[in-house]
Amino acid sequence: MTWFLLFIGTALLAYLAVAMFVPDKF
Repeated sequence: MTWFLLFIGTALLAYLAVAMFVPDKF
């Protein structure tokens, strides 16, 4: 289950990074 949590965490960080660089999409 640890790998799943890591995957979710990485996905959230990537989403937040994209939202910061592209505020229009967010």
